Amino acid sequence: LARRSGLLHDIGKAVDREVEGTHAAIGAELVKQWDKSPEVVLGIAEHHMETDSVSLWGYIISAADAISASRPGARRESLCLLVDGKLKRVTLRRLRRRAKDELPPASPARDAGW
Repeated sequence: LARRSGLLHDIGKAVDREVEGTHAAIGAELVKQWDKSPEVVLGIAEHHMETDSVSLWGYIISAADAISASRPGARRESLCLLVDGKLKRVTLRRLRRRAKDELPPASPARDAGW
């Protein structure tokens, strides 16, 4: 049950933006249609603590979500690169700045603000 909740907890992010609600609530409603385990639905609905009460499943999925989000490369803001045989953490802003510095002065990419 925990594995299923963990795998499906952010499925609400994949739904069209015309649906009202948070991704946790949308995901819980979506999963409720095909998974009859109330624990799975609770874990998905409660993983951002946006409900009136939070069950053990909400805390478990919230903890797993936080652990997953803290791993290197999990967010778009940063990634790890192998530079001169060493693993270095680099922000995308720094990569863009470095790429822009290396572009020729009349480059369309430079003019586009990339």
